[in-house]
Amino acid sequence: MSRNHPLSDRAAIGERGNALILAMFFVVVAASLVFVGALSTDTMRDRTTTQFRLRSQASQFARSGLTEAISWFRRQTTQPVTAFAPSNDLLASPPRIDTDEPDIGLVREFRIEGRIWGRYEIWKPWSADPVPGRVPLRNALQALDVSTERTFGPGGTAWRLRAVGYVFDRRNEALGFDTAPNHVLARQVFEAEILRLRLSPPGAAALSIRDGSAVTIRANARVDGGTTGAGVYSKNGTGSPSVAGVLTGSPGFSSDANYSCSTETVFGVSERDLVTTADLVVESSQDLPSTLPANALVVIDAGNITFDSTHPLRGSAVVYVRGDVTIAAGSASSFSGLLYVAGNLRITAPADVDGSIVVADGHTAELIGTGDWVRVAYDSEILDHLRREIGQYRITGPIRGLDPRD
Repeated sequence: MSRNHPLSDRAAIGERGNALILAMFFVVVAASLVFVGALSTDTMRDRTTTQFRLRSQASQFARSGLTEAISWFRRQTTQPVTAFAPSNDLLASPPRIDTDEPDIGLVREFRIEGRIWGRYEIWKPWSADPVPGRVPLRNALQALDVSTERTFGPGGTAWRLRAVGYVFDRRNEALGFDTAPNHVLARQVFEAEILRLRLSPPGAAALSIRDGSAVTIRANARVDGGTTGAGVYSKNGTGSPSVAGVLTGSPGFSSDANYSCSTETVFGVSERDLVTTADLVVESSQDLPSTLPANALVVIDAGNITFDSTHPLRGSAVVYVRGDVTIAAGSASSFSGLLYVAGNLRITAPADVDGSIVVADGHTAELIGTGDWVRVAYDSEILDHLRREIGQYRITGPIRGLDPRD
């Protein structure tokens, strides 16, 4: 039997040792790569989470700025507001502290945690800004009166607002939020348009309709303008209502050559803007609430609509119906507010409406009392209340996010 040479055995052992060392080396390298990859992934995840949180906070602050801007517009004693100019006057009586930086516009800063702060800005128009470096930013972000192109009302009826929300690291409180060593961590910009509704019927009347002869008031039906308004108000030369019931007011029937009941005249905005501004848009009769939300602007876009005992017309609101309105017999409807009907109107007893009804051009109105009464009465106090609650500035359409780099 032959035996291996000792040198051959040592060579084989050496080769195995080298292979083991190489294997261990590759294991270490592979483990290091896995560790570094996991560490990098965790770092990226933490960085992404942090950036997402910061951007979310900046977005919330920008939205808060829009909310406070709307509140500022609503608080002004002169309406509509034709100049956006938040002030900071401690000597006024009472003191006015609308903003932290009146030169910018509406500005607030607040601590989030430690050195991390939040801030929002809504820039005011100021053509005489003495700081040249602020002019480009002001031109891009300043609040603008867009009444001429967006509404049919006077100046100040509609505004475009852009709010900037910041999250920043405040290292030196003596310097501006974006001046080193302070550092902006996140910035978001949101844009919205706000609108002030007019809520102005064609005239002070219980029922406004272009053609006087298109009104039929049957037995047990009463249209009353009270001591401050007409019962029925229409355009000159269009005839008089057919009255078998009761028509009273100051006077009972009135007409005017300048009569107008368009959506733009009554609400100060187009029908499209009215829909986008509404608190509630109903697209199916099945979605009608049993009682309308109080002091709300409701648009019923479900075609011709019937209010019956299952879905009566109840509540205090402004209601705009894009179609015929039928208040059926036995509905026991009781409504206070402004009802605008862009179609024909038919009301059957028992039903009560306080405030004002407007019927669009080219349509008819018929009130029928059968064993009970239909009553439509003008009430200026109800309309004034709704103007204060609903006619205030409100956001119309979506809030849009803008590229914060712009």
